[in-house]
Amino acid sequence: MNGSDTNMAHELELDTNGNASMFYVGETPWHGLGTKLSAPPTSAEAMKAAKMDWTVCQRPVFVADANGKPLEDADTKYSAIVRESDGKRLGMATKDYKLVQNSEAFGFFDPLVTANLASYETAGVLKEGALVWVMAKLDVENEIVEGDSIRNYAILSMGHDGARSVGGTLSSVRVVCANTLGAAESEGVKLFKLRHTKTVNEQIAVAGIVFEEIVKNLEKRTDALRALAGKQLDSKGLMDYFEQVFPSDSKQAENVRARLMVLADAGRGTEIPGVRGTLWGAYNAVTEYTSHERNVPMKALDAYRAIDQKQTVVPGTAKVVSISAKIAARRLESLWFGSAAELNQKALNTALDLLAA
Repeated sequence: MNGSDTNMAHELELDTNGNASMFYVGETPWHGLGTKLSAPPTSAEAMKAAKMDWTVCQRPVFVADANGKPLEDADTKYSAIVRESDGKRLGMATKDYKLVQNSEAFGFFDPLVTANLASYETAGVLKEGALVWVMAKLDVENEIVEGDSIRNYAILSMGHDGARSVGGTLSSVRVVCANTLGAAESEGVKLFKLRHTKTVNEQIAVAGIVFEEIVKNLEKRTDALRALAGKQLDSKGLMDYFEQVFPSDSKQAENVRARLMVLADAGRGTEIPGVRGTLWGAYNAVTEYTSHERNVPMKALDAYRAIDQKQTVVPGTAKVVSISAKIAARRLESLWFGSAAELNQKALNTALDLLAA
């Protein structure tokens, strides 16, 4: 890997000493970077540990002449989104774009933390400040079948790039699969997606109230997941389900469905009684695929699993990073902002529809 490839391997923002803009509580994450805390922090401690205690502003954009001198009569509808601490441009936006500060992201969770319904688990900065996230662990753990429990997390992610929305996700992670940031890398229910308009702050406040009520009623979602575990599926039923989630007739979709059949039989947690051969097991096969294997060529899966043991030095630092973290970081972004999140939601909705049929 060259320097550029290595920097992309984790996409966490690094300072000149190679320290990552991220904190975490618990196990070390995929890349071995970030500040480890021994106990859940306050919002102020979390922002400082994640190196997120900075603000952004909007500055005008000028058209320059051939000598680099701004044209005073230039008229543009765009402005630059700039980090005030170092003047770094993070993105471009129209002038009616509404900024959301990092402190407001933490403020979203503060009522839950204050009420002892949640604790800060991790937060960080991706793509040199363009993307940020905050994740809180909810004080709720539920057993779907005996020996197969889930932990619940709330994630707020947003962009300072002028393009990304503010998104809220409720994520449930099986304990048998859990690791630090496991929630961020796994299935999630998208609760809201807010554009950076002039009312975005008010919308975030309203979303926070709704979110708090959802947290208080997580048992209802757990009951739905338990119902999935009560639905038996034979091989034909499994394939029918996977064909509804991945309906294409392409060779790629065929390969994905074949891989899902393997995961449904031998994936994470399938050894637990009540998982294999159920709709719960089928649903988890999809989320395991999107969380850990999607975008990895089928022929490279064994190599991908083995490569986690290999590490490379981040140029100019004493830090090391897993080679496969490049894929993991891109998947993380997809699970928050892109098609993987949509696939997971489709998988859950399809499973629930089968229950109601």
